[in-house]
Formats: sequence, structure tokens, C-alpha cells
Amino acid sequence: MTRVMRKFMAPNYFNRTDGGAVYVYLNRGNSFAEQYDQRLTGRLESRFGTAIANCGDLNHDGLDDVAIGAPYESSGTGCVYIHFGTKDGALSPEPVQTINPGELFTSRWRTFGSSLAGGHDLDGNSYPDLIVGSYGSDRVTALFARPIINIRTYEEQQPTEPTSIDPTRIGCTNDPTANVTCFTFNACSAVDDASLNDGDVMADSTLQLRCNIHAETFFNERKFSRVYFGTGTVSTGSNETETPVPRTNVLKRRFRLPVNGKPVCHKVTAYLKEGTRDIQNPIQFRISYTLDEDREQGRGGGGRARSQNQRDLIRLEPILNRTAAERTFTMPFQKDCGADGFCRSALSIQSAAFVGLARGSGAGGEYQLVVGLDRTLTLALTIQNKADSAYETHLYVVHDSSLTYAGSKGSSICGAHNATVVDCSIGNPLKRNGEVQLSLRFDARSLEEYGYSMGFSQTVGLSVFVNTTSQDTGSKTRTALNLHIQRVAKLSISGKALPEQVFYGGGDAQVMGESAIHSLDEIGMSIYNDGPWRAPNVRLEIDWPLQVANNKRQGKWLLYLDEVPMLDMSGIMGEGRVPCEVLPKNEPDGAVVPGSNGKLVNPLGLPGRLGSSPARSLTRSNYTHMRAPRLRRDRAMVLRPQTSDGAVQMDCASQTAKCVRIVCNIHDLGPKAHALVTITARLWNATLVGDYARVDMVRIGSSARFTVEGLDELEDQSQQPTSLTVRTEAFPEMGPPIVAMNVPWWIILLAAIAGFLVLIAVTYILYRCGFFRRQRHTGDDPTLSGNLERRRDPAGGAYDELNDTNGSGGGTAERKPFLGRRS
Repeated sequence: MTRVMRKFMAPNYFNRTDGGAVYVYLNRGNSFAEQYDQRLTGRLESRFGTAIANCGDLNHDGLDDVAIGAPYESSGTGCVYIHFGTKDGALSPEPVQTINPGELFTSRWRTFGSSLAGGHDLDGNSYPDLIVGSYGSDRVTALFARPIINIRTYEEQQPTEPTSIDPTRIGCTNDPTANVTCFTFNACSAVDDASLNDGDVMADSTLQLRCNIHAETFFNERKFSRVYFGTGTVSTGSNETETPVPRTNVLKRRFRLPVNGKPVCHKVTAYLKEGTRDIQNPIQFRISYTLDEDREQGRGGGGRARSQNQRDLIRLEPILNRTAAERTFTMPFQKDCGADGFCRSALSIQSAAFVGLARGSGAGGEYQLVVGLDRTLTLALTIQNKADSAYETHLYVVHDSSLTYAGSKGSSICGAHNATVVDCSIGNPLKRNGEVQLSLRFDARSLEEYGYSMGFSQTVGLSVFVNTTSQDTGSKTRTALNLHIQRVAKLSISGKALPEQVFYGGGDAQVMGESAIHSLDEIGMSIYNDGPWRAPNVRLEIDWPLQVANNKRQGKWLLYLDEVPMLDMSGIMGEGRVPCEVLPKNEPDGAVVPGSNGKLVNPLGLPGRLGSSPARSLTRSNYTHMRAPRLRRDRAMVLRPQTSDGAVQMDCASQTAKCVRIVCNIHDLGPKAHALVTITARLWNATLVGDYARVDMVRIGSSARFTVEGLDELEDQSQQPTSLTVRTEAFPEMGPPIVAMNVPWWIILLAAIAGFLVLIAVTYILYRCGFFRRQRHTGDDPTLSGNLERRRDPAGGAYDELNDTNGSGGGTAERKPFLGRRS
């Protein structure tokens, strides 16, 4: 039963992209369905479907083919499309040939394809031809169909080669010395038996063909091929030539194919490129054959007899059936996957933790990172796969820009994808029940610089996730870690007075002259930062006992500020000496009243330290001015000694002194650096002599404390207090009071002369008493060294006991001629 196909044309159909349509309805029994089975559309404003014609069986496949005209395509030039019939009754969805008059004729055509007629064999070659009309050009042309040769194309696997690619295997049977994975297949072709009965084809015994073997990039789905070809050989035939190109994915060959149906095969060896990551998707190959344009023209006669008119027409060369001359096939990889060939993995991040960092309570607790102490972070990761092999498995770590990737440890290959992403290839494939452990190192020293910014965040986040080209069914493929940034510094304060103990003149006498002021060298307050991070802003406050507290508006001077306190910085950005501020400090019993010039530092205008002679002379001249207000305050309140040790306490905390506040601002105190505040002052001796001459000791204290801004925590604050008190102990001198006297020079001269006369008189008296007379000994004393005589008679004279040194009478000492008895 013949299937009827009805075609309806709609050349005026249009939308945004199409212009004209042809609807195909297939006969189902004795009727057509209301819904069309196929719709073909043309280009915009082409009026596709204005003419349609049954061309007959152009490719000799037993199915009728159709020509469709689009006369207004290409701005009215026109075009004709050829669609082959298919076995399911419809037409090929895409045209197998497009006939454009501009490619066939030199003259200009208008409305080409406005009328069509087909199914007529005009040249007698057993193929129907097509007649095309063009009313716009007032022309009709006949297009002859070329003979079509059907060939069979197929591929064969080598018997010794596996049917799939093993990427872990190096070399292959055809090239065992290769250092990469390779595989071999045969690309075969043969003339179809149905084409052997066509007259023109039988005229030649062989066909000159070109063979192109293309790997992967032919559909533009891939920019680069994963394989390249090596040189191969043809299994049959002696006239085979080849043009191999080293390391290319396109192989071209010329060969002769017998028309008797005997196949010709080419052995092709493909090499997998080193470092190929995609070993899951199969590799696609496309084999295509075309007739060689340089084929021999001389042919013998044969075929079906033609009429005189047909013999007058040009004999057309045959062409290959394109649908049969091309073949696409794939070579799969060996995979540990399901029976359907799809890999369904189950990746899981088993653990992700920072090594050596403390973590807060709870499963999602933040890790504590101390700036300056934890300069290198180590992220330990464990990834498992509990299902099919996971191909091209990658682990990614997205981190903050304040962290810098420094390297990895493990079998995985890691690298910085960009400034904030680390990419690690952890398996290709990561096999079933496989596990990967790796460690990533990050440099956190940049956080020390980021800590200065005002918008510094105390939390830094990292995101870890894994993916694969397989169909992953894992539920734990992502995790996040948070770092809580702690800016911690260990600060300590220390102080010392030089000297720590001083003495002041005591007694009941009136204090005069330079003894009114006693020199006190300096008091130093030091703040040391033991790290690990810098202290951005430190404020040091020193309560300084400037005057003794009493019930008057202004107290007596105690520690008189001689100079503005200075801050010496070491190991701090912008080292140097910086003055501190001296501010009034309100007390419950009143405030320190500045001098007449409104200054708290050296209000009396003393020109320097007391060690210089100008200071002495000026002090004497100004003594009356300094003493006058002091006489008016003699009746002021006097502090009483403590009952425990008899000492008088003078400091700001106990409100026994009127104080000023010295404020020093320290910026960016770096680790292992210190800041020293030096205070130069004078102990006012007159105050202590006048009011506290009979006490055991006066203890003067100055207190200091500091506060820090820009830190999250002060380390060991309980063991390193933020305040201290520096004390100076003053003791009264024993004995009468110090009185300054000016002795005339003549008194000093008379005293010296009198002393000299007394010395002469004493010396004369001693002389007259015989104190200087000595008693001399006579020469009869034998014990004197001068009378000792060592002698012996040379002729054996009398025995001399003085000559016998050992009492044995055997002395042999000879007489010394220079030893004689003194007369």
C-alpha cells in the first residue's frame, strides 16, 4: 500500500524570523489528521513555498524527493531548496541542496523558483531533472541531475584492541613504544551494490576518492581535540597515498575504491594528548568521502543507450550520496560506572578544619585567629567518594582577599585560579570508595595591614566545595569556615624615680637661699608592647602631685615641673620626641591654680636646672619674690604622719596633694617596642623643711594608668596591670639646719697664719725635749751586723765559733777582707 503525502503551501506566512511555510500531512488510512505532521519554513520575506514540485527519486533510495521554491529570497533573486524523502514518510528537516542562481549563472535573475517542474529525465542518465521558471526575469532553465553513487562507510576495531579507551594504559598494539595512550581502528568504505547497475558508474572499474577523518572539532562543540593522529596504512590497494600532518586531528588520504563492491580500509592510530582531563565523555570521529576532482576523464562506453538528442547533451560526472558518504562514530573510555554508562558519584567533604587554631563552642563555631601570632594558616581537608567514579573532580576554596594562597601538601595538584579562588584537581577519576587528604597553606600576614582600616571586619570567611563532570548525588559537597580575627597585645607599664630617695634640710631655723629648692633629676614612665600585634592608640594619664594639699586656694609647691614632659618612642612608626599635655585636674578640695602667667609648667620662669651658676644667682635674686606668698600660707593645714611608720603620704589618690594630669597619646605602638615618658621636676625643699622637718619620712607618689583603643583584648591583664604608682621617699637630714654664711677673706687669712704659728711652736717644744734625738750603739756589740766577722785561720788557727755555722766545728768560711772591727 502506497502512503499518500499531501503538501500545503503558505508563502505569505511570516513571523519575526520566517517568511513562508510548507505543511506536510501524512495519509493515515483514508484520511488526514487535523494537525500537520511537519512544517518547513523559509527565510524572512522569501515567500518560501510559492512553488513546489515532486522531483522523483534523485538519490535512488526508493523515496520521492521534493523541490521547494522561494522566489523572493536574497532581495528578490530567488532560491530553490531540495528535500529528500525519508522512510517515515516526511521530508528531511533540512535541505540537502540549495540552488542559488548567482552560483550557476553570471547574469542576474529575478524571482528564481517562482515555478517548478520535476520528475523528467531529460538527458537519459536514469536520474530525474528539474525545470525552474523565473517570471521576473522571463526565463526558464533546466537543471540536470548528476548520477549518484552510494557507498557504504563503516569502522572496524582491531581484534587485538579493546573496544574502549583505557587512559591508564600507555601505548597500543600498533605503536607499543608510544609514551601516551593510543588506540587503533579501521576506516572502511565500499561501493553499494545498488549503484553497480547504474550505467555511467559501470564505465569505470575504480573511483578516485578523498577520505577525511576528523576528530571532535567538526561540530564546533569543542575548540580543541583531545586526540591527534599518527601515520597509518591502507589494508588493500597499491595506489594509496596519504598526507599526514604531525599532531593534527584531521587526517586526509587519496585512494581508489573498486566499483565491484570490494571494501578498502585504512588503519588509523589516534593518540590521547597528555594531560587530558575529560576521560569520561567519548571521543567522536567523523569519516567523510568525496570524489576526487582530478579523476581520469577517459572512460569506456557502457550503460543504457541514449537518444540522439540525449547524446547531444553534456555527460555529467557522478557524485557521491552525501548522506551515505559520511559517518560519525564514537570511541568510549573505560569507566567504573553503571550499566547504562552514566557515572553517578557521591562526593562528600568529610572534614575541613584549620590546624592549630582554637575553635568556639558548637559545630559551627568560629576559629580564633590572633593577628601577628597566627601568620600561616593550614587548612586540612578530607574528601570521599561513596559511589561511581567521579571524573574531573575538583575542589575549590574561595577565600577572603586578605589571605594569600601559599601552597599545598598532598598528592593533589593545586593552584591559584585567581586572587580569591584556589583550584585543586583531586582525582580523574576519584574512584569508588576513594579518599583524598590534602592541606592548603595560606599567608595571613596581610591581616596585620588590614587591621588599620576603619572598615576592618572581625570575621573572615572561607567557602569549600567540590564538583565533578559525573552526575553527583552527594549531599555534603559544600562547607563554610569562619575565622574570628582577634587583635591582641600584651602591654605592661613600669616607672622609676631617679633618685628614689632624697634628703631635705631639717631643723627649726629659717630656710634661706638655694636650699629652698632641691633638685630631683627625673621620673620615667615606660609602656612596653610584648605583642603579638601593635597597639593602635594608647592613652597614658599621669596624675602628678604638683602642690601639697591644704585648706587654701593654692597649695605649697611639692614637685615643681621644670620642663614639659616628653614622650620618646622606640620601634614606632614615626619615631621621635613628642611633648605631652599638662592639664588641670579637679580635686574635691579644689583645683591647682595656675601661676600668674596661666602656665602649669615652670610658672615661675626658672631658667634651667639648678646645677648652673646662672640659676643660683637668679634663685637668690628671686628668693624674696618666692618667699612672700609662702609666708602668708604658713598657717595653712599641715598633713599629719601615719601612725604605722611615721611617714607623711602625699599623692593624688589619697587627696593629700593638688595634682595636674599629664596626658600622652601613643599611636601605633608596635610589637617589641616601648614608649618612655620622661618628667623633669624639682623637689621644693622649703615646703618640706618648713612643715615637715620633724617627721621620719615624706612619701611622694605619682600614679599612672593607660587605656588602649583598637584592640579586641589585652592579654594577661590580670598579671599585667594597667596602672602603677611611682614613689619618691624624702628624709630630713640629721643635725642643725643648713645656714648659708659669707666669711670675710681677712678672717680666713688670720686663721691660716695662726695655725701656721701654732705648728712652729709645737715643733720647737718637741725638739727641746729631745724628741728628735737618736741613741747610737758602740762597736762592742757583737750582735750588730756590722761587727759580724766570718773568719778562719788558713794555717789551722784557733777555732772561731762564729765561723762554725752548724756547731760541728767544720766551718770553712773564709775571712772577708772588707769586714773589719769598728774602733
